[in-house]
Amino acid sequence: MKKRAQLTLIIIIGLILVLSAVFFIYINYQKKIKLQQETPKNIEKLSSLNSYIEHCIDNTAKNAIIKLGKQGRLFPPIFIESSTKKITYFYYQGQGYFPESLAVLAQELSIYIKNNLDYCIDDFSLFYYEIEHDPDNIEIISRINKRDITVDVKYPVNAKMQETEMTLSEFSVTRRAGLYDIYELSKEIYKKTKQDPEWIDIEFLSRQPYKIRLIKAGEKTLIYEITDENMFEESYVYRFAMKYNG
Repeated sequence: MKKRAQLTLIIIIGLILVLSAVFFIYINYQKKIKLQQETPKNIEKLSSLNSYIEHCIDNTAKNAIIKLGKQGRLFPPIFIESSTKKITYFYYQGQGYFPESLAVLAQELSIYIKNNLDYCIDDFSLFYYEIEHDPDNIEIISRINKRDITVDVKYPVNAKMQETEMTLSEFSVTRRAGLYDIYELSKEIYKKTKQDPEWIDIEFLSRQPYKIRLIKAGEKTLIYEITDENMFEESYVYRFAMKYNG
């Protein structure tokens, strides 16, 4: 009788262990199935992060290009200042301040984008999953090409949703822009003005594929306003100023 009771107890314990093992295997299997079902959805949601970052880079780059046009340079060394804008002097009483290369303007674009990108990113507040990033650890290289402007960004971002993890680090956007040709025309105007401060050749200006306005800003100051009607969705305006001696 005692042996039978012991045997029964052993059988019960064995059944409990077997059932526990089966239950454990079942739970893990269900988790695996759920993970397999959720992973594609998570990857899709995490992938939207890449599009969001590229959108912010593109939008910030557009703002930088527009501001560059309004001012002549993003960080002008000498300029006309009003309550609403700055306009760079490319020539000021015998001294030249024309940017020596397109690389100078491209570098200014990179600095502006780096300084302002986080206003769009907004610490990824639109996303509800875990994101690790360092807004100070961003490298940006901008290039002003013949027909467009490219912005390449290195920005390590790590995102995690449940068991799915994704690391992004390199982004690139391209904006159609004719800034290359506008720069070359501005350089030609600057050179002619430096050779002859009284130079204004209406015939030369009228032959250019842009609308060009000359705006007087004082007795000896002239603002050149070059408008490209095909650069953006709206007209693109590039301005710079010349101040003559006297």
